[in-house]
Amino acid sequence: MHRLDMAYSIGTPYMAVVPDIVAGGKRSLEFSLRWLERLPRQWPWYLAVQDGIQLQDVEEVLPLFSGILLGGTDRFKTTAWYWKQLAHKHRKKFHYARAGTPRKIELARQISADSVDSAFPLWSFHRFDSFIVAFHGSLELTLFGPETWALHASAFNRAHAV
Repeated sequence: MHRLDMAYSIGTPYMAVVPDIVAGGKRSLEFSLRWLERLPRQWPWYLAVQDGIQLQDVEEVLPLFSGILLGGTDRFKTTAWYWKQLAHKHRKKFHYARAGTPRKIELARQISADSVDSAFPLWSFHRFDSFIVAFHGSLELTLFGPETWALHASAFNRAHAV
């Protein structure tokens, strides 16, 4: 809880994921529900779904969350569209987690995921370009506009200060 207290003092994040049990199925869902009671209510908490968790299990508790985070195996990720539909049916956000290949990035884009995370573009400029094309359809994309340049530059300078 110490790290949570530290994070809480910084401000509200874009999204936060309720603790879960990797590969835990329904046990993970029960674990997450118990954790939710202890977490700051002001934060946008997402429920991680994964192999062994069913749509109807989540639909019952979805009002307690700000969104759904799709985890799980590659096979489970093929169900992304259903999870996105469930989230949007309840006016919640849908996040496609660990989109580590162009195929997964493209799937997230095709189903109109609200957000995605991926380490794929971090390894080379070529991969970065491939990521932009897979997610946006072309290289014509501004990830951060001029209004954020100073913020990112100052954060970069602080992180790399000697």
